[in-house]
Amino acid sequence: MNNRDLKADLELCKKYKDNIGPWLSKDGFPTKHLVGAATFLNQAREGWPHAIERAIEAEALNRDLVEALKRAHEYIGGINSFYGQGLQVYGWHLNGAPEPFDNFIDSNGGCEAEEFVGRVLTKAKEVLGDE
Repeated sequence: MNNRDLKADLELCKKYKDNIGPWLSKDGFPTKHLVGAATFLNQAREGWPHAIERAIEAEALNRDLVEALKRAHEYIGGINSFYGQGLQVYGWHLNGAPEPFDNFIDSNGGCEAEEFVGRVLTKAKEVLGDE
């Protein structure tokens, strides 16, 4: 698949959106409207399939990312559920000394990470429009 400039394609669509004629001059020759429509149709013939293919690929990737985010959100939530339970971690700093598990959670983003992943997950689901 060749790479098209989808922003340029969108601008072309906008440019010719209201191109409704007249198509022929009084002498029967094509007008600038007809030439513009032909230019648009020629580009659309190539551009639409390309844009649709890219949209399908992006949607498939988004579905995979939603699944990965769901798992990450659940995993982070599971770890965060131990917060405040008084658990100790031994050997975290490779010295064998106990350290509160809460420190480990805090130093790795803890609740903020869970909230961020949750927000991104919600937005990704909204983009898909399935929920």
